[in-house]
Amino acid sequence: EKQLDTHAGAPTALPIFDVVTYVSNAKSPILREIIDGALWNYMAVGHTAMYAVFAGISPFIKDASFRDEKESRLCCRYPVFDSPLRFRTGGSHLIPYIEIPIMLTFIKEIMVGLGPNLELDLMAIDMVRRAQNLSFEISASKLPFRNW
Repeated sequence: EKQLDTHAGAPTALPIFDVVTYVSNAKSPILREIIDGALWNYMAVGHTAMYAVFAGISPFIKDASFRDEKESRLCCRYPVFDSPLRFRTGGSHLIPYIEIPIMLTFIKEIMVGLGPNLELDLMAIDMVRRAQNLSFEISASKLPFRNW
């Protein structure tokens, strides 16, 4: 939970790579601390500072039911990389993204989120791993699937 403090109000546009903090309820002490900090910033500086606190921290917080994912995230404000803003289709909406070059050899594990075609998803990841001659673990999330 301590790593969240380093993201609060960070004015930099540099990418932040960190682990996700999982909280079990909305009254979690870490969430209370974040909200209190944002309110103090708001009173001292204004809404821009409050936005910075939430924008810097919120991508790194998830509900505790996702704890098994042990997720890390790379978050940044656009534009950071020279890549153009792109869009892909989601279930019912467009998803903006930028391509970020990473060394595939750094990947240690890919956990596939549950979905209606889990076996196909696992096979596709295995095909990429073999085609790229990579060495990482592949696992399936144990969380129940809900098709929102």
